[in-house]
Amino acid sequence: MENKKESRYAFYAPPTEYGRRSYEAFIGVLTRDKMLEDMRENSEDFMDAVHSVLLVKSPERKHAYLADFELDTYAAELFYSYGVEGVPRFLMHYTEDGTLVEDKPEKVEQMLVLQSFDDLCRTMRSYNELFDSCEESWGGRKAYSLIVVMNMASARAKLDFSYYGGEEQYLSVHEVALLAGMKDASVRNVVHKELRAKSISGMTAIAAKDARHWLQNRRKFKSSTYLNSPTHIEAFKDMVTVNCLVDG
Repeated sequence: MENKKESRYAFYAPPTEYGRRSYEAFIGVLTRDKMLEDMRENSEDFMDAVHSVLLVKSPERKHAYLADFELDTYAAELFYSYGVEGVPRFLMHYTEDGTLVEDKPEKVEQMLVLQSFDDLCRTMRSYNELFDSCEESWGGRKAYSLIVVMNMASARAKLDFSYYGGEEQYLSVHEVALLAGMKDASVRNVVHKELRAKSISGMTAIAAKDARHWLQNRRKFKSSTYLNSPTHIEAFKDMVTVNCLVDG
């Protein structure tokens, strides 16, 4: 990123030139299949080697256990559904005909207990800690598609919090660019012409309601699927973490 201060990352800023290039390569072109392939490629060395350090206490089950060992992509797919596609599947489910509907209130209560958004965030970070924890031995590296997905989910949460009538949220230039599938420089060029921007803590910030209106006209932006019931909206506010740019 040319100007790190005005290209704020919500969760994670790649520390090296290689990391930035790898991260940026997914912006605007990321699909679910690309994300899953990125996860597979970046975990395969570890997954191949981890069998040698597992202690299986039931020898008779060892063969079946190791054959069934695979990477759990549940949290990553939930983040993709929300960050990229705008569907808060952590509070919704598919019906038999493929329609997405809000979960029943009692299911929401269970979700709040069993699966907070913070827990999902920790899982997402754990993926990458796993992938690069044995870099020297097994060549592991971060799955930068997951970082893109996390940052997109955080940016979208600001749009949705604002939509649901909470206190105003502000997005950085980078967050708006992520959701639009554009380069930071392209968004920065239009910020003062097409978006109302202000400086917060030395960074260019765009109010979520203005960003949402502008994004509606961007071809690569997918609008959020909004929740309808007060129960689900409150659950969303309880579950989702928003990394805020604070005005003042």
